[in-house]
This record gives sequence, C-alpha cells and structure tokens, in this order.
Amino acid sequence: MIVVKKLTKNILTFTAEHRYLGLEFGCRMTAIRLKNGDVILHSPVALDDDAIAELNQFGIVRHIIAPSLFHFTYLETCIKAFPEAQVYGVKGLQKKVPNLIFQRLDDYDYNFAWKDELNHFCLLGMPTVNETVFYHYDDKTLIVTDLLFNVSNKTGWTKFVFTLYGVYNKLATTFLFKSLIINKPIFKKDIDYLKTLPLDHLILAHGDTISEQAQERFHTALEWV
Repeated sequence: MIVVKKLTKNILTFTAEHRYLGLEFGCRMTAIRLKNGDVILHSPVALDDDAIAELNQFGIVRHIIAPSLFHFTYLETCIKAFPEAQVYGVKGLQKKVPNLIFQRLDDYDYNFAWKDELNHFCLLGMPTVNETVFYHYDDKTLIVTDLLFNVSNKTGWTKFVFTLYGVYNKLATTFLFKSLIINKPIFKKDIDYLKTLPLDHLILAHGDTISEQAQERFHTALEWV
C-alpha cells in the first residue's frame, strides 16, 4: 500500500514499504509539479495503479530522477509506467543499471527544465553514494535520500538495527553513511551551504517528513559534519 500526502500545492509524497536485508526501511518518492504542469518524480517507489492515477491527476510526468547510487531499485518500473519521461541520475548509475539512457545530474552545462524552480546539489566527497539533494525555492523544501533518517514505530530486528545505526526515534545520519565519506572537508562545504537555505519542510526517503522547526532540526542533526 502506498500512502499519498499533499505537502504543498506543488508537492506530493508517496510512501511505500521497502525491505532490504530483512529490514523494513520504508521509502518515499516525492512528486514535484512545475509551474507548466510537468511533474518530477524523485526517488521512485514501486507504483501501484492508484498511485499512477494520482500522478496523472497531479500533472504530466516528464522527469524521473534516481538521486543516488542507493536509490534506483524501482527506477525501471517507473520508466515503464511513464515511458515518455526524461530520466536523470548520478555518476556511476550506468554500472548499476546497464543500458540505461539518462542525463547526469552533475552535468551543470545541461539546461535542466526545473532550474528556475528547484536547485539540486550533488554532495561531493562520497563517490560510493553520490547523493543529490533537491531544494524547492517557493516552498522552501529540501528533499534528501540517505543524508538523514527519521525512523520510528518499528519493532524487532528493524528497531534493533536502526538503534544500532543511531537513527531510531530521532533525525540523524546513520553511522554507515558517515563511514562512506572519504573527503570530509569537501562534504562539509556542501553541507554548510545547505544550512544557509531557508527551510520550511524537510522530506526524507526514510522516516517522517518534518514541517515543524525544519531548519533548526536540520542544523542540529548535521552538527557532526
């Protein structure tokens, strides 16, 4: 079952179940509608018929984004549902999904269709992840995948592992994510810039979206950087 929520008039979230190595991560896709009615799908989930119908009512899906090397599992399924959409991904995605035709998100010479309404930042210093975060100007919304978790209401093995990773019942970065940073100074430079952005909403791929004290909580969660 996919839970659809309206965050703003421009943004819908689609939260679905997602299991990996016996853990129930949960995973969230974000749909952003541009002013021309075109829709961007960020970090696809396994879409069902109801979710596809919801998207078709929201606008025309023109762009599908795999924002990191950890978030591509349902990319091809999403492409089949919206075959006319342009696909975007991070450096290294071609090794994960062979024969995929996509536009690199770190190609800043490319004229991205969303450039006047969103900005995207390829976090440097961790090439095994290459996470790219998105910021919606008008809605003051930052969209991340694995940079931060906000997981709660889990049991058993899932609760144990997320507690061990330091992200259960709080907004935080996993120890695994931290261990994959190989150039912390350049990573810190990117995070310091993100902290300058006005923030009303923080959308996470794993865990609850934050719309209260979002900027303060974002800064606190990343004090370790």
